[in-house]
Amino acid sequence: MLAGHPVFSLYKDFGFLDAPYRLLHTMCRVFAYLSVNPILLDDVLRRPVNAITKQIDLQFQGHVAYNVDGYGFTWYSEARADFNPLSESQSKDLKKSPQTAAHVLGSKPRIYDGLLLPFVHGPHPAMYKTITAQPLNDPCFVSFCANISSRCIFGHMRAATNPPVSVPNCHPFVFGRHTFMFNGSIDKFPEIRRAIATKIDAGYLGMVEGSSDTEHMAALYMTNLCPPAKGQKASDAADQGRSANEMKVAMENSIKTVQSIQIELGIQEPDNWYNTCATDGSSMFGLCYRTKGEPLTLWLSVGAADHLNRKTCYLTHGTIDKPKGPQVNVHQSPDILKRGADDKVIGINDDILKKVREEEQSPAGHGPHVIIASEPTTLESGWYKLYNHEIIMVDTVIQGDVETIALAGAVIDA
Repeated sequence: MLAGHPVFSLYKDFGFLDAPYRLLHTMCRVFAYLSVNPILLDDVLRRPVNAITKQIDLQFQGHVAYNVDGYGFTWYSEARADFNPLSESQSKDLKKSPQTAAHVLGSKPRIYDGLLLPFVHGPHPAMYKTITAQPLNDPCFVSFCANISSRCIFGHMRAATNPPVSVPNCHPFVFGRHTFMFNGSIDKFPEIRRAIATKIDAGYLGMVEGSSDTEHMAALYMTNLCPPAKGQKASDAADQGRSANEMKVAMENSIKTVQSIQIELGIQEPDNWYNTCATDGSSMFGLCYRTKGEPLTLWLSVGAADHLNRKTCYLTHGTIDKPKGPQVNVHQSPDILKRGADDKVIGINDDILKKVREEEQSPAGHGPHVIIASEPTTLESGWYKLYNHEIIMVDTVIQGDVETIALAGAVIDA
């Protein structure tokens, strides 16, 4: 029965199936989408033939039989920013001195339940997590997907490496404006958890709600990415956006910190798995990483949304069903990553990127976008595999009234 399923053919064509039902490693599932244009959550999280929400039991490589230890999703919205009556500079003035900044509002600062209203700017994540229902049959999640669109969407299906199974331990993890998730594990985490905690800013450590290794790594990452200034709350520091390169440096430093702790505590050859995605709603990175050995799978697409966006499909093909596009073995496609003589990533092949976008995007196309996922979610070609220590950095660049997606490839040296 499984052999006849289209996803089985997808895995076979993409070279996944050395042994179709082999169980290699407990493997969560990640899905990250960033674009200059919004897309309906339903079109990327539920409808695709190999949507992340269908990967609970459609399992072929590198994971356990079922991903049933909870799931979570974030989607970015500017709703709160749209209702902010202050400019960004006025908000900063109020945070610095709320008692003396009455002139900003023309009266006393607005007080709600005894607290100054937290005025925010830019996109911020809304979050939904649960362990009590599966996504395809969860009425709340189905309703969200049918009625919400976003320019930035993160999804995660958990296969726990350590107990407990609980909502606080479900990914993604949100710190202010930032969202963080990964597929993998920190080697011997229970033994080094306390030592890692000492490297985390006290404010971010106080924001940790669960016991998972990922959330502690997220707090360490935030400590490196948005360190609070003297007298500043971690929650305020986390409200600031960052570039993809700054995110890369913060993740690199976090990986080095964890590994140095492991070696200091006698774990001489730690086996850490960090397939990571993080974003602030405008910039994003996706990292494929394992300390030693073959990493878990991570894939990149810059054209899949043209086949997923029902509006694009209807305007181009007269149907919201999947268009009959070419289905080519991904390994026969040119590498979108530019490599040096030592095969290390040194950038992006702009000519190939341009060609892919021209071929896959119709005049009514979805627009510039990037998808990073544990598995390809569509049957079409144009998915590119990331290899060990490779990282894709994505920035939304605004030039006048034109928004574009800027890609950069690199290698994490940790």
